[in-house]
Amino acid sequence: MNKLFTLIAVIILIIASGFTGNVQESKAESWFTVDTTADTNDSNLSNGFCADAQNHCSLRAAIQQINFNQNADNRITLPAGDYYLLSTLPILTTPVVIQGAGAGGTHPTSISTTSGVSAGLAFQSDSEVHGVKISNFANGIYVSAGEGLVDDCIINGNQKGVFINGGALPINFSITDSTLKENYKGIWMAGGTATTALIMERSNVALNEDNALGCGSGARVMGNSTLLVFNSTFSENSNPVNGGALCTETGGSITLDQTQVISNIAGARGGGIYINGGGTVRLTNGTLVALNEAVDGGGIYNYEGELVAESVVDAVIISDNQASNAYGGIFINRSNNSYQNRLENVIVSDNRALQHGGITFKNYGHFTISNSTISGNISYLLSDLTPLEGDGGGLYIDCAECLTEIVNTTISANVSSRHGGGLAVKSGRVVLDSVTITANIADSDNASTIKGSGGGIYNESGTVEMRNTMVAGNEDRTVDMFVQGYDIDGVISSYGYNLIGGCDYLCTIIGNTSGNLVGTYVNKVNPRLGNLTTDGTWNRYDQLIHPLLAGSPAANAANPAGCTGLGGAFLIEDQVGGPRSRAGRCDIGAYESAIEITVESKVYLPMLLR
Repeated sequence: MNKLFTLIAVIILIIASGFTGNVQESKAESWFTVDTTADTNDSNLSNGFCADAQNHCSLRAAIQQINFNQNADNRITLPAGDYYLLSTLPILTTPVVIQGAGAGGTHPTSISTTSGVSAGLAFQSDSEVHGVKISNFANGIYVSAGEGLVDDCIINGNQKGVFINGGALPINFSITDSTLKENYKGIWMAGGTATTALIMERSNVALNEDNALGCGSGARVMGNSTLLVFNSTFSENSNPVNGGALCTETGGSITLDQTQVISNIAGARGGGIYINGGGTVRLTNGTLVALNEAVDGGGIYNYEGELVAESVVDAVIISDNQASNAYGGIFINRSNNSYQNRLENVIVSDNRALQHGGITFKNYGHFTISNSTISGNISYLLSDLTPLEGDGGGLYIDCAECLTEIVNTTISANVSSRHGGGLAVKSGRVVLDSVTITANIADSDNASTIKGSGGGIYNESGTVEMRNTMVAGNEDRTVDMFVQGYDIDGVISSYGYNLIGGCDYLCTIIGNTSGNLVGTYVNKVNPRLGNLTTDGTWNRYDQLIHPLLAGSPAANAANPAGCTGLGGAFLIEDQVGGPRSRAGRCDIGAYESAIEITVESKVYLPMLLR
């Protein structure tokens, strides 16, 4: 009886409270499917339904509802169609996943405008957008906070494809499997006081053509911001001034990993990459910078910044870039000692310019090159001889207040129409440890008015130090042998155990000459080298080397105490990652052969008594 009275009391209480019979649980999610392409507002934010005045769910209404309700799980399904915006959408302040039907094909999901709307989608939360094409905005994607994601999207025809605007709130944004094309600028990053980072993977940034928006048509990275790029491509971007594809300035940072920077054009500096004002660029793991063009710095132009190119296995390749004036491959200028400009496991090949074809280092700083190949680069003068310097086919150093260290590196088959087919040193200190310099050509045009010299090395007024290094088999095409330096023109400071094909007339060797093998014009030392090739046995299998042939005088002829490199540390590996001293002591040059030296010894037979 007591239970019955209790039940009756509960029923009376429920009726008195106005219960209607429908239980409404509190919602923890907002899942909406857009069913109109019209750009309309939600008619009632408080009811939790996405509906405009015509009872349709528009994209704008869905975002308005999500921002108002602030639920934990929010999704918008955006079917195929052209969603034309009359004004900027609400900022995504509450995390949401927007799923389109796909950005490509005949019937994509497309968000567009023609009225100068400031942004297609504006992120200020950990939101995502998938499978959407965004076109014709001032900023296709605008990000001011959060860890958002753009995936499987096409961002094209905007002033800025993606604008990452850093401030007091951290940004860790991502772009995956997307295309940014035909914008004025593909990516613009402006760092703030908080961390500002963009990670891009498996994406393509192409055909962006800057319209007075500053350097870097593919990407411009400024201030306290970082761009990390993996397995992506920057191609056919153009800039009227600097940085056809990418630029970093005022402290911005770019890292490219397994990424291609190809066929970009700058009207002034840095056809592929431009570094300025303390910016940093790091190239790793098979990244390719190729077929780019500029007036100066066809591949990379570094002005007061830091360039690091390094790889464990697949070499970073800088190749086939062209400058109509100077610095075909890489230019490093005014880089102070706080910057660690270095190349390790890099191939710089087949770049060309009127001046300084491969690599140029100027003014001041510290620069290291190790385990690398510099080959096939060309520095040449036009036929109507101008006062340009056609020096330094492979490398040109003009750096009175600097140190350049080159270790375990092959400098081969580079060409200069004037001085220094392989290496030209106008000023500065250059240290060569276990380097091979061969098959380079100076004075390639044999011009009668401006003669060139120094097929391997031309040292005008610098300090060139050599140990365990080979300079042989180079060529100077000056007709008169008495005014040429087929292997070396200038003074060399020897630290012992070098092989120099010929050193007379214009060549002088000072210092420690212990173990040196030096020939003359009429009696050259033949290093007995094979053709430029690869060695697939060791870690750095795509590096190019000249193997020693049987009978090479360089085999086991380096310092018996061991070969040394940067900072005087003993070298454990050669250029391709194979062990040093494979068959005794080190070989002279960059590559360690497996040639064994046969040593004659006397044989004593027992005495026979008759």
